[in-house]
Amino acid sequence: MRILQVASEAVPWAKTGGLADVVGALCVHLAAAGHEVILALPRYRDLNAPGPEPDSPIVPVSAGPAASVGVRTTGSGTGFDVWWVDAPDLFDRPGLYGTPDGDHPDNALRFATLVRGALGAARALDWRPDVIHAHDWQGALAPVFVREDAKGGQGPAPATVLTIHNMAYQGSFALADARAAGVKRSAALTQGRRVSFLKGGILTADRVTTVSPQYAHEIGTPRLGFG
Repeated sequence: MRILQVASEAVPWAKTGGLADVVGALCVHLAAAGHEVILALPRYRDLNAPGPEPDSPIVPVSAGPAASVGVRTTGSGTGFDVWWVDAPDLFDRPGLYGTPDGDHPDNALRFATLVRGALGAARALDWRPDVIHAHDWQGALAPVFVREDAKGGQGPAPATVLTIHNMAYQGSFALADARAAGVKRSAALTQGRRVSFLKGGILTADRVTTVSPQYAHEIGTPRLGFG
């Protein structure tokens, strides 16, 4: 089975929390089980392990409003490849999500571009995944965009899975930020007067999972569901 993982972090390259540990381990185990796995990650400025070389081949991709987006491919050394979504204007800066002064103000555009870059690379390289597995709000637009593409007649849609690692972070943005990111307003995404990337993923993915049965129970409660 061909599986495209879309995440904002994974060990050993980039980590702020447990998301990175789970994604990195999952890719290794799926590859060891015989699946063809590709992990899409942003090409951040600061990586904890080697990423692509500056002069490595780059495949230009269409990624919405963001300019100069390409994808570079490297091996992981553990049985799967990594697609690095290379958008210097968005990812060549300090901090994965922000600085001590606060979140990056264009995070909606940054992670919409991550998802579009991953999907665009699959088209450009003619690599058709059977499953697209998105992680947390940063990857949650993947099932949204896959459904939009299917309605637009872009061929059979892959199955989509969204895993919630931390429900407290939902990718909630002002409508203007979503528009600037090229994200269409829809009932699935709208939450009050804002847009929630995580909500959109939950409502459009074929399957929604969490990191454990216990966490699945916890986020179904009023206190930890953050609804």
